Amino acid sequence: MPDEDRPTCALWPRVAQILDDGATGLDAARAIGPKLAEQAVLIRQNGHVQDLRLPLEDGKPIQILTTRDKDDPDALAVLRHSTAHLLAEAVRRLYPGVKIAIGPPIENGFYYDFEFPEPIGEEALEEIEAEIERELQEGREWAREWLADPFTQDALLVQQCIVRALLALRGMAEARAETLTREPDRGSPSRG
Repeated sequence: MPDEDRPTCALWPRVAQILDDGATGLDAARAIGPKLAEQAVLIRQNGHVQDLRLPLEDGKPIQILTTRDKDDPDALAVLRHSTAHLLAEAVRRLYPGVKIAIGPPIENGFYYDFEFPEPIGEEALEEIEAEIERELQEGREWAREWLADPFTQDALLVQQCIVRALLALRGMAEARAETLTREPDRGSPSRG
């Protein structure tokens, strides 16, 4: 049983830092050095990953995963998730009125579903990339908000599932519509 009066001791490869009670992974990274804190993306403690902003378990060793840990699947998932947020924010700033659905990390990267008010072309990619770079230069940060109400969490999950299903159905309908042609003499649809 941990001693309530003892400060949290976070161990990082060959470095021990004494931290205040309730310290987070980000606090541990800052105590080790500013560059580490800047590059930190995730904490692994007792074999489990956790957000940098969550309190550490008292006296347990930690591993601080950074932007350099691109071969670590957990760190890579966080990097892809964060990059998806950067993309969504850049697109929203450049294209007011764009509708955004989902943007999950996937095996080979990430994607985002957008519905633009007007179609965009390949040339827009350079503009979007420049906007992402501008966001990075601004030092953008996102805060994770924890929802205490399980009903709210379930409602958000249901909403995400509905959006995914609607997008899939729309995609199937568009694909089907492309394969239908009209027979000139009868006006009825036929497969083309």
